[in-house]
Amino acid sequence: MRCFEFYNERQTIEAFFAQSRHVYNIQNMRSRQFYAIYAFLHFVFMTHNLIHWAKQARLKQTEFINCTSKQLFRKVGRVRARIFWDGRWHLLIPTTTQWAARFLDALMPKSVPIQLELPFARLHKT
Repeated sequence: MRCFEFYNERQTIEAFFAQSRHVYNIQNMRSRQFYAIYAFLHFVFMTHNLIHWAKQARLKQTEFINCTSKQLFRKVGRVRARIFWDGRWHLLIPTTTQWAARFLDALMPKSVPIQLELPFARLHKT
């Protein structure tokens, strides 16, 4: 019975790797070693988590929140940008396309007007 369970577990792992080769686009991965594929999948999952967290942090109130990662890379990934360093990082996104303008608008924090309270709320006696 233990041999049967062990064999079934092996089959499950092999089926997972066979399926993940198509899902995660690792058909041409040169290594067949377990730990190489394991490390690669860790990088895939960490990248997915990073993209998901960035999406939640910066795109929460925008139309991009419901986009999948694939949609984001297809639409926003084609937006041309220039990145340079002069003591601080600068990202220049020219709004030449509709997607560039929408993405830039989503990245820019919205200014929220605040009501300042003066120290003398009432200047006259009632």
